[in-house]
Amino acid sequence: MPGSAERILSLTEKHQEHHMEMDRTMFGDFIKREQLGMWFYFIIALVMIVGGIVIILSGYSTAGLVALAAPMATIAGSFIYSHRSISQEQRENTTRQNPPAPPSSPQAE
Repeated sequence: MPGSAERILSLTEKHQEHHMEMDRTMFGDFIKREQLGMWFYFIIALVMIVGGIVIILSGYSTAGLVALAAPMATIAGSFIYSHRSISQEQRENTTRQNPPAPPSSPQAE
């Protein structure tokens, strides 16, 4: 059939453009959700810290310290977890890009 090759190439190009647009949209939405989550987390942590300070100033030092420690521990835990995840992902990417050499066979002497 004449023109089949051009038609196949045209369809492939359209599919690729559509795929790239979907990736852009998906990553853009992901980034927006992540940013919104960070803002909500910041507000919750700020409210808990201020609440902890108010509780301490009201004379309930143990409860206030717990209210202060909870968001700080959560923030520290989140930082450590994300840092470890990123480090592990980087190691895996390095291993994929530079696979270890196969073991050498012993040479006969």
